[in-house]
Amino acid sequence: GFLENDRVKGFEENKGQVVTTDGQPAPVVRYRLSQGGINIFLLDGGIAYQFSRTHLPEGYAELRMKRYRDAAEEAKLEVLEAQARLETYRMDMILEGADPNARITTEGRSADHTNYYNLEALDVHTFSKVVYHEVYPGIDWSIAITDEGFEYDFILQPGADPDRIKLRFKDHEELTVDAEGNLTHGNRLGRFTEQHPVSFQDGEEVPTGFNMDGDLLSFEVGDYDHTRELTIDPPRLWGTYYGGTLDDHAQGVAVDTDGNVFLAGYTKSTSGIATPGAQQTAWVAEDDAMLVKFNSAGVRQWGTYYGGNSGDAFGF
Repeated sequence: GFLENDRVKGFEENKGQVVTTDGQPAPVVRYRLSQGGINIFLLDGGIAYQFSRTHLPEGYAELRMKRYRDAAEEAKLEVLEAQARLETYRMDMILEGADPNARITTEGRSADHTNYYNLEALDVHTFSKVVYHEVYPGIDWSIAITDEGFEYDFILQPGADPDRIKLRFKDHEELTVDAEGNLTHGNRLGRFTEQHPVSFQDGEEVPTGFNMDGDLLSFEVGDYDHTRELTIDPPRLWGTYYGGTLDDHAQGVAVDTDGNVFLAGYTKSTSGIATPGAQQTAWVAEDDAMLVKFNSAGVRQWGTYYGGNSGDAFGF
């Protein structure tokens, strides 16, 4: 797997700051999108998804939640913190038979940049879109930031063959296409769901579906005009990153009968959590509980801190 050195917005170009877990350079990574416990690495002809989760030892949460701790309890808390375990899981989606040397262009370059002086990676920018040109003959692969996270499209020039597109999934614990034609791929730490693909020509929809053969995914495209450009778009069901600038920990998720999603956890972030008019708009303790509601389309309805001045608070 790879290590995340910082949390970024947009696809961050790799100038040497992305390293393997043993500290070696990872030039196979061209760009990365990192936020919270999910890292997306754009490779030469593929995507690596890396999930992470911190496992806290038994008794840690209860002791941390205590309003007052004596010296012995503080010492025990330090011991328990040292026992925290980070679990990671990597799974890849590789474009089978694609050109590993495809020309790459970017759009939406950030005005600001980051310098990783310890790794001699300077003037590092992020981008809103990365395009692999001619990844297959006459086919471009476009990956872009959206309000819900990111999505990828295949753009076929006139005469290009959609049967050339084959996606090989590696090291997935969950890989299914359901009765509605939606694709789910994931593992014990997280998952992605993509709605059945949609193709377009000049704004007109072309019937399209996923075809899963073992761990190899392809697209079944209905009749269309091969003399015009075609875009194949597998929309993602909503998924979002949430948090502020410091440590944020999601401890529980619940869904009601209307499809609204409630996220609970705790945070050290002093901003980026609460919405105007929330129950508690200000961070007041070392760890405050946080509670957020999204509707069924993934649009945030409200977010709030919850805690007091006298101690930490946690949401589960």
